[in-house]
Amino acid sequence: MKLPPPDGVAYDILCPVTGTVTFTNDWHAPRSGGTVHEGTDVLAPRGTPSVAVVDGEIKWAVGAKSGYAIWLEGEDGNEYFYAHFDAWAHTGAAVGAKRGVVAGEVIGYVGDTGNATGTPHLHFEIHPGGGPPVNPYPSIYVECTNRTG
Repeated sequence: MKLPPPDGVAYDILCPVTGTVTFTNDWHAPRSGGTVHEGTDVLAPRGTPSVAVVDGEIKWAVGAKSGYAIWLEGEDGNEYFYAHFDAWAHTGAAVGAKRGVVAGEVIGYVGDTGNATGTPHLHFEIHPGGGPPVNPYPSIYVECTNRTG
């Protein structure tokens, strides 16, 4: 039996991390420097594969806070941000380079780079139409909780 999504918009996406994961609704939780959390942290063992949630094009990035990261420009018109990878999945990956991907394709591996030291997880954001982020929890709750097999 499928569980209904919590309150909020649930986008039709895959769970961004394979296997068994743990996550909570930490949207807008306070962060250092007076900022708030603008994503959902999906905890999984270091090295767990992370996948493209939709078809689209990825662009590799590295940042002091995000560590090894990826922006996915989805064919659905939304952008998805993944952060704290231990490594990208594709050979020849380079900051700023782009590559087409299909939903479910492995794009990186869960880690703790950037400001996530000590707790391997994927920081995941949804940016509808490329705009400001919205709470991804309702979307990943549906797919990460209702897995079969």
